[in-house]
Amino acid sequence: MLKDCWNKNLPPSEFAALLFKPNTNTQQILTELVSYCSTPEDPPALFLDYLNEAVMRTPHMAVGVITKDTEIEKLITQRIISRNPGSFFANFPFDDEWPIKFALNLLRSLIDDKAIYTIQQLSLDSHFSALIAKSNMLFPKEMDEIRELFPIEQFYEFIGYSIPYPSNLLKKAIYMENSSSSLIGGYHDVLKIVIPNISAILGIPHFFHLINLEQFAHIYIHFVYDFINNPTIVNAFYITDYFPRMRKYFETGETPDKRDGELHAGEIFKTLDLCKEYISKAEFLANHSKRSDCDILFNKEDIESLKNLLTTIPDTIDPDKIIDLTLMYPALSISLYTTITKSISIDTAQVFAMYAQQLLNIHNDFATFLFQQDLFFDFLNLVIPVVTAVTDRFAFCPIWMLFLTLIRDSYGLGWQKLNNEIVEFINSLENQALKYFLTLLIHLNPQEYECPKTAKTPFLECVITMQKLIYDEVSIESIDMKLDSRPYLAPSLLIFCLSNPSEEIKKYFSVKPSDLYLNNLFIYHLMIYCNKQQQPWVAGSELPDFIFMKHESPQKLDSINQILSKMFDSIIFTIPLTSTIIWHIVCAWRAWGNIFRITTFVKHLFGQLLWKAKLLANQQCAENLFYNVAIIMCMAFAEEENFVNDINSIVDYFLVEGENDKIDGQNIAAFVLILIAAMMNDDTAKAFDKLMVTCVEIIDKGQNVWKVKFALTLLSFAINNVKLVGKLGLNVELCLQKANEMELLSNYYIMKVITQEKSK
Repeated sequence: MLKDCWNKNLPPSEFAALLFKPNTNTQQILTELVSYCSTPEDPPALFLDYLNEAVMRTPHMAVGVITKDTEIEKLITQRIISRNPGSFFANFPFDDEWPIKFALNLLRSLIDDKAIYTIQQLSLDSHFSALIAKSNMLFPKEMDEIRELFPIEQFYEFIGYSIPYPSNLLKKAIYMENSSSSLIGGYHDVLKIVIPNISAILGIPHFFHLINLEQFAHIYIHFVYDFINNPTIVNAFYITDYFPRMRKYFETGETPDKRDGELHAGEIFKTLDLCKEYISKAEFLANHSKRSDCDILFNKEDIESLKNLLTTIPDTIDPDKIIDLTLMYPALSISLYTTITKSISIDTAQVFAMYAQQLLNIHNDFATFLFQQDLFFDFLNLVIPVVTAVTDRFAFCPIWMLFLTLIRDSYGLGWQKLNNEIVEFINSLENQALKYFLTLLIHLNPQEYECPKTAKTPFLECVITMQKLIYDEVSIESIDMKLDSRPYLAPSLLIFCLSNPSEEIKKYFSVKPSDLYLNNLFIYHLMIYCNKQQQPWVAGSELPDFIFMKHESPQKLDSINQILSKMFDSIIFTIPLTSTIIWHIVCAWRAWGNIFRITTFVKHLFGQLLWKAKLLANQQCAENLFYNVAIIMCMAFAEEENFVNDINSIVDYFLVEGENDKIDGQNIAAFVLILIAAMMNDDTAKAFDKLMVTCVEIIDKGQNVWKVKFALTLLSFAINNVKLVGKLGLNVELCLQKANEMELLSNYYIMKVITQEKSK
């Protein structure tokens, strides 16, 4: 039969059809074919093609014949691979040991024979690389030997360093190099704002659990760079205290040390040395500069000079310049709270007033600084005895305005957990006058309270003025005339006017800009009311505040479409994104989520996002929009316990509504993954499991291209993350085998081994 096929020049497929026909002595013909192919002289090329086809049709039977003699096995295998690189192992199964053992033995024999060219030919077969990757699971000792013997330099001499994916895959399989995901680490403008604010409320950001040490170093570099170019108190604290403490978490998994208010220069040096270690690697620099917004490439010398910048403290500190000094010497941020609070007393009220005046200019920065250290309410409690008792009007004014601004602005952010704590804080106050005023400050109804008749302190003057306005015992005009000499009365007047807006009030404030944020916020809202706008939420979205946005809500979700489109434009075209823009968006989204229910709002937001993305001609803009919207959404809803259900709703919406749309499944997958990463807890773990099942179903059914891309992106991120790969079951492995996704399958095996080693 063999000679007849050769004489007729039958193609390999027709030969195989005859070979495996019933009543054919397949074993004998294969043995004869192996004999022809193992002669010292080169066999006919067609015989090698026949044998290769037989291996592809029935690998177990064909390999069984080939491996009867070790020398014949090596000779024939090398000849077939040279003739047909990339196909010999195409149909080898993964659910038995013999294919893995065969691939492993072949690689070892080729290494021993220094058959570098054949190894290079084999490296073009991604199926072979996947088998070698699984060898790390089944035969770890043998793979250790191969790693020691593998001629990596000679291997690269054949294929070069700028190599295509198949060849590189074999190297990864041998050295267990996983393709770590950089999903979270690429969008620095948003992350530099989101990380401090999410961690300030919730502790360690959940997505920190899903990034590796390299990505941690990457983000740290950007925080340092951002401080140099745009210094803030929060960034100063992060680069000198928070991140150096967090480094231990990324290196060892241990809980970070609690802050102690002391400068630990050694920890800062270790964190910078970590960055220097990565900066010296070409691969890190390549990954670091992939994104258009990633333009920072410190060198080793820069890192050394940063050690002085981050650890130097001035010899003397002028209280009148404490903030400016901290922005020049970031290590001062570590002791800034202690420095300021030492001055909080009646005897040193003037010094504290100097600090307060400076802090008013950075009130949001300072509030986040306090939240990050869980000191917000401690600070307020320290201020109360001073602000309620100080008699010096000039000292009282900045202290009072800082106190009110911290409370009102924090409440206006819309963090439900924080808002509940603020209400609890106010209700627990023993000072009834202060409780009365602060309740009105956050637009709640206070209990009945009768003020003293005489204002012995500026504080009581503020409370009495408020109550007299409410009871119509004084006129707005009379209080307005006092503001030049008593500017601390402005909040009392504005809070009253906001609850009683009228055309008459407009004349007092329409031409009175203030240099204080709190007054400006109240005046802005007051002008919206006085102008009787039909859609106040549109004007309110220009300076969003949770209290105002919730009170002045649209009746229908479609009413906010134009506002959402403008917000998307800000996200796309504002470079760099500022904390002000992001906080405005967050406040509005929280308010609308509260009004329309988060699930309903999130679906609507996602629908508008899809619509906006389809209008963008630039794919990079669309990708940035998806990523940044997802990260901002994390900031808006990170504390919502049931937000996991909304993530599943997004996926369901995408799979159904996007059926006929041209959508980039990779962008959607990245969007969903960021939400899961930020919310990772027991509930989101369940959502993640459900998503993995959905992905497997999509790939198994071979649904349209964008859905498969969506599913593969999700699986890829999960596989390449040491915290998530352990959650993946056998169904994922079988799915990837069926879909012939050899790169993902190799990474799956590699990450399984890495995970097992980390758990020992």
